[in-house]
Amino acid sequence: MLTILLLSGQTFSLIDYDLTVSLRLQESEEEVSEVGVSWDKAFAVADTILYIPLLLIGIIRLLKRKAWACTHVWSDGNYYLLANRQSDHYLYWQKCS
Repeated sequence: MLTILLLSGQTFSLIDYDLTVSLRLQESEEEVSEVGVSWDKAFAVADTILYIPLLLIGIIRLLKRKAWACTHVWSDGNYYLLANRQSDHYLYWQKCS
């Protein structure tokens, strides 16, 4: 859900800034000035080109439990993922492939 909001708020502002303002995903030009709109669009370009693809790749790799998406390296050199075991509802470190 957060990815969809980020995509709609940032990427759509490159296409039609007024649409994102009407959806209240960006601030209007009266609130942030013309410089602020340019600043928002610059962040939108960076998010669209870099952040959103990396976020999507990370989510997909996390769901597949691949090592690139794992968050911690123990001293044994293995990658681990903080996972939630549904049966007893606690977090544990699971070794990634």
